[in-house]
Amino acid sequence: MAIVLPFERVTETYYTPSQDRLYADAPVYVQLGTPTPAGPAQQNTWHRVDLRPWGVPNDARFAFLNGLLVITHGTSPQIADLRVTFRSPDDITADPTRYIGQCIEAHIGGGQRTNMSAIVKLLNGQFDFAYAASGPIGWPDFASYAINLSLDGYAK
Repeated sequence: MAIVLPFERVTETYYTPSQDRLYADAPVYVQLGTPTPAGPAQQNTWHRVDLRPWGVPNDARFAFLNGLLVITHGTSPQIADLRVTFRSPDDITADPTRYIGQCIEAHIGGGQRTNMSAIVKLLNGQFDFAYAASGPIGWPDFASYAINLSLDGYAK
C-alpha cells in the first residue's frame, strides 16, 4: 500500500541554462582514496552546503542537484559501495544512513559512474548531505570514491 506523502506548492522555478558540468567546486564534491582527497572526510555525518554563493536566495524552498557517483576499484578484492543522502538543516530526525543514491563496484580493476539527481529541501539557501563508502579506501590497492553534484535549479 502506498503512503500518501505531503506535498507543498511552489510558485517560481529557476534553472540554469548552462551546460551540466562536473567540477571541483561543485556544491557537493567529495573525493576519497586518491592522492588529492577533497571535501569532507567524515562519513555518516551531516555536512552543510550553502548554495547562496551559486545565486540561490535565502527564500528558495528546494534545489535540484545532478551529477555522478564514482568508484574506481583497486587491485584487492572488495565490494566497493558508495551511498549518499540529503536533509534540510532543520530536520533533526533524518538518519544519515538512509541513503537515496548508491553506486557499487565488485570487479577488481573495474569502475562505475552512476548518474545521481536529487531535489533537496533548503533552509536559508542551505542543505545537509551525508555519505558512506564501504571497506578500506585508498587506490590503487583499494577503491577510491567521488561524489560530484552540480546545481541545476531551485524553486521558491
